[in-house]
Amino acid sequence: MSRAGLLAIPILMLSTLAWNALAQDIPGQIPDPSTYQGSMELQRREQESDAQAQQQNAQMQQRLDQNYASYAPQGGGGASGGGGNFGIVTEFDFGLHPMQRQVVGGNILFPRSLAKAVLGFYADYEAEAPAELALDALLMSNPGMPGGGVVGFTLCYSGPANQADAIMTRIRSLGTPVVDTVKAIDYIAIQRSGDETEQRAIGAYTKTGYVERISPNFIAAMVDGLEDHPERTTIAGFQQLGGVISQVRADATAFPFRKVHATALLLAEWPATSDAAPHLKSLRQYWSTLSPYTYGFYTNDAVEESQKQVDENYMGNYVRLVKLKNQYDPSNLFRLNANVRPSV
Repeated sequence: MSRAGLLAIPILMLSTLAWNALAQDIPGQIPDPSTYQGSMELQRREQESDAQAQQQNAQMQQRLDQNYASYAPQGGGGASGGGGNFGIVTEFDFGLHPMQRQVVGGNILFPRSLAKAVLGFYADYEAEAPAELALDALLMSNPGMPGGGVVGFTLCYSGPANQADAIMTRIRSLGTPVVDTVKAIDYIAIQRSGDETEQRAIGAYTKTGYVERISPNFIAAMVDGLEDHPERTTIAGFQQLGGVISQVRADATAFPFRKVHATALLLAEWPATSDAAPHLKSLRQYWSTLSPYTYGFYTNDAVEESQKQVDENYMGNYVRLVKLKNQYDPSNLFRLNANVRPSV
């Protein structure tokens, strides 16, 4: 299974409540593969069908090309990644495929003092990691944690079970984890793993930017610039991309960033009753030191960006999107989004 098909575990906004829940888990080991032989049969079939998988990928690209050619005149080329600019989706068709329901996943978190070493490992490893491994890196400042925070990974591995232990051993070799919740788990359960710890009634700030290369200077800026605050949880890190995302042409949908390796993230939360101004000032200053190492951003995260920045974020697809907008929404009814403005 590809990284794009995995959707790694959400990077959690770890409140003190969430930290206490995690801290109850004792660092563990990958279970013996013999305890879940029932899942191995599907794995063997997948391994024996590489040629078939390549053929299916080629067919998928052909269908995408055909769909783009067929539906782009009707707005389909903008509906995929166009930020809700062209209408309301009333129906979805899902292409289902067999999968191994039992995966290996969880969190491996180290003391924050290891931040540069851990993120340096991620910079080298994420591009060469198996396609079946979805691996996100996070650096967290939280007043409720020992040492004021952690650094580490959220991960999900869906490859051959007998290779999981070697992968996890390599990651654990970075130091002694303070939290290690990695285990065999149902895929649906891991997708829901952040539901109970997601906070409500909070102030929050989010920024994203795409990254082609995670440089040592970028890591230094991220680690050295992370500011502690007694009321705030702040997370900086990287969400892994690549995989099947990179196999689609840049002009096949509205989304053009097909060659990026990761999304750089800044996520922060504080009590809703607190004054947001000092938090926002600090976080904007911090992001200003990270953004020079990024280009483009996740369109749905556009909040403070100017119209010029939104337009440029569609890159070479922008002119086509304006033509679609002129045809299907010339009055700009659908405008509460990363807006593609009509030119008529």
